Amino acid sequence: MDGFEIRMNLVGHLRKLNASLSSVKRVVGCLNIHAQTSAGDLWKCLMGEFRKGSLNHRLNILYMLDDLLNTGSSEKSVYQSYASDSLIDIINMVVPEERNGIINLLSTLQILESWKIKRIFDIDLLNNLQADLESKRELLSHKTQDTDKLERLSTKDILRRFEEDRERHKRLREDIWVLPISNFTKEDAMNYQTPSPEVKQQFASNLLTFNDNNKSLDIEFDNRWDEISDYNEDDVEEMLDDLNSLHRAQFVN
Repeated sequence: MDGFEIRMNLVGHLRKLNASLSSVKRVVGCLNIHAQTSAGDLWKCLMGEFRKGSLNHRLNILYMLDDLLNTGSSEKSVYQSYASDSLIDIINMVVPEERNGIINLLSTLQILESWKIKRIFDIDLLNNLQADLESKRELLSHKTQDTDKLERLSTKDILRRFEEDRERHKRLREDIWVLPISNFTKEDAMNYQTPSPEVKQQFASNLLTFNDNNKSLDIEFDNRWDEISDYNEDDVEEMLDDLNSLHRAQFVN
């Protein structure tokens, strides 16, 4: 498959993209398969579809990016770099300063918060984008009050939006809460040695200095760390009960 065919293949998948997981995975698979040879060209195609798509389609592409950037593949870092450079433009396209832009605002804020928790992008960049969207919220709210000029969606588009919002939010919640299955046993836990205060301090320093701007996170971590008692057998029993409950809940049905 030559470069032109690769680009057209991606464009075809993007134009059929909806909120379903299978549709998202087709686009993500295409991007990952050709990441080593055509990542730059594919990213240009992706941004082109962002610009041409409807508001709902742009939101679907944003959620597809969330799936792409949450994969554990080696190709993730390639697209993460492109996405970081284009993130301001992407968010402005998903939530434009037009009357109907407000319908994507809440979902976009949820995605940004998810990325902040997972440290996918620079925290300051995400904070600034969230602040910009909050400022936009008031502006767009005033625009939507002018009902004479507001573009009304058809009943079909509204119903489709309901269904796709439900699917997108379901996947976002699953991504936040589903944890990997652990083989952690009581014997493993009891063999753990409580670190000395010096080791605790070094661990906290190593964990949090990956970004010098996380001052508020540093303070919160230190406060929580001081409140934690020494590790003991009661902690082990509680952890094992929680893990067992979690595993049963994940495999129900």
